[in-house]
Amino acid sequence: MPPDQYLSIYLKITSGCPWNKCTFCDLYQNDKYNVLHLKDIESEINALKEYFGSSITSRRSIFLGDANAINIGSDRLFEYLDLIHSNFNLGIYSFMDVFTTLKTKKFEDFVRMRELGMKRVYVGLESGDPDVLNILNKKIDINESINFINTVKDAGINIGIIILIGAGGKKHSQGHINNTVNYLKKLILHMVI
Repeated sequence: MPPDQYLSIYLKITSGCPWNKCTFCDLYQNDKYNVLHLKDIESEINALKEYFGSSITSRRSIFLGDANAINIGSDRLFEYLDLIHSNFNLGIYSFMDVFTTLKTKKFEDFVRMRELGMKRVYVGLESGDPDVLNILNKKIDINESINFINTVKDAGINIGIIILIGAGGKKHSQGHINNTVNYLKKLILHMVI
């Protein structure tokens, strides 16, 4: 979970990662990507409300888990977001990748997610350098991902970009730095309130 989400309520709607092939990550090696059933999410919401009681007001947001939880079918995602939004008066946050999600989500999907409480998605970009992305096994098309991230912003959802400092080691350090900076300059990153 990103550092600014440490006071969130973590709510799993999926388990595992739909990509699960990044060379630097072994978090989900033994987990097959799976979408949880609505009844399981309802049970978890009830358990969270009972556990937190009135102290739930000290929580800042809901963070959806696991990796790229919003990658599920849109109708199902909207049903889950509606359930979450109606049970908690908190903004919703999630991770998103820019190479599998762009195949499943369009501008209208992100508009609907915003209407259902989605405030920000965090993108594990790691690098803007094609050579470093190749080393990390991140199948990101630079131009396609820039357009996709800007589409999400245009829909009214904030973006958090995650960069791996030192990715690619000394051999690729200059390309990693320069290309990542150039990538970030092409993004719309102002806050949507």
